Amino acid sequence: MLTVGLSKPNGVGWAVAPNYAQTMIFWRKLKDLLPPEYTKQIKEGDKCIILKNGFSIWMKSGDSPDNLRGEGLDFVVLDEFATMKEDVWTHAIRPALGDKQGKALFIGTPSGKNHFYRLALRGMSNEFPEYTYFHGTSFDNTFIKSEEFKDMAEDMPQLVYNQEILAEFIEGGGEVFSCVDRQMMPPSEILEDFQPEVVYVGGLDLAKHQDFSVLRIARLDTGRVVYTDRFNQIDWSYQIRRIKSNLLKYGNPTCYVDSTGVGDPIYEKLRKNGLNVKPVIITSKSKPQLIENLCLLLEDGKYWIPEDPQTLEEYSAYTYKIGETGYIRYSAPSGYHDDIVMADSLCAWGMKSNSTTIGIIHNPDTTSVSIYDEDRVVDYDNIPNAIGWDD
Repeated sequence: MLTVGLSKPNGVGWAVAPNYAQTMIFWRKLKDLLPPEYTKQIKEGDKCIILKNGFSIWMKSGDSPDNLRGEGLDFVVLDEFATMKEDVWTHAIRPALGDKQGKALFIGTPSGKNHFYRLALRGMSNEFPEYTYFHGTSFDNTFIKSEEFKDMAEDMPQLVYNQEILAEFIEGGGEVFSCVDRQMMPPSEILEDFQPEVVYVGGLDLAKHQDFSVLRIARLDTGRVVYTDRFNQIDWSYQIRRIKSNLLKYGNPTCYVDSTGVGDPIYEKLRKNGLNVKPVIITSKSKPQLIENLCLLLEDGKYWIPEDPQTLEEYSAYTYKIGETGYIRYSAPSGYHDDIVMADSLCAWGMKSNSTTIGIIHNPDTTSVSIYDEDRVVDYDNIPNAIGWDD
């Protein structure tokens, strides 16, 4: 922006971010980096910097494309363009650049193969000489030590790592559990009866409509699923008796229960029956964290599942889709079940929670859910990597 501004006396440049909060980040960074010898005036109220040659740099938010119309522009930087509405470019910015034959710089992390990807393809092609493509990974960032990103690799599924760290344009949808075959074991080698010296953890996905209720119990030390119960009796009193009986067979282990919707009163009844259950409300925010944690444990060889037809079918069919804003949505295709996958994701979350002494507690008198670390209780909203719930 500065290089262009110094070559365009009295010109106009915009720095556009997806929303106001990100615009403010851009604004603070620009003020910190801009050499004072080039600056004539800083207008805090307007979020505008005027250089000594008259070139003005304005901060703009892309959350409403209609508010970006009207002014001829010499240069525009669109930050995190992959998460912006495509209309910001096609309907607002591009026409504004046409008046002065201005230029645009698109910056961002890929979010599937959306409008950002389509522009990148033009930059890669010789058919569009007016476009140029640049690619860099997080390892090219000289302000952050590469060891940081190596550590991140251990905490991210490959799919997420490829996009967020390696800046790759991954497919807009496809298979989630590509490594599941090597983490399957014959039931004869993995299923076992209760052993008093072993610590177990459970995951319970409760039936909704035509789905199945699934209970998984795994060893905390080996990550092997040792017990599975899958049934679709909708009579809740029957389900409660059956679940209680199965959990008590394994010493009443901590069991993470899908308490979303109809699951909440079932969780309460299980709790009142003396079972060591922990509620998890599955929402659009929490589900990706559950699935990605399961995926990571499978990739790292820390979670083992029985090789049976139902498990293989669910894992093979389970897919993801990436929306225009980069949001990853995980689900089973129409006509398929995902009850085993969700029970495993809850069980795997319990393994992660128990291995780090962090778990989930629920206050029966409120709708709030908190994170606890041994005896220290804190609001989960203040923990950036905690699983997210909606009320």
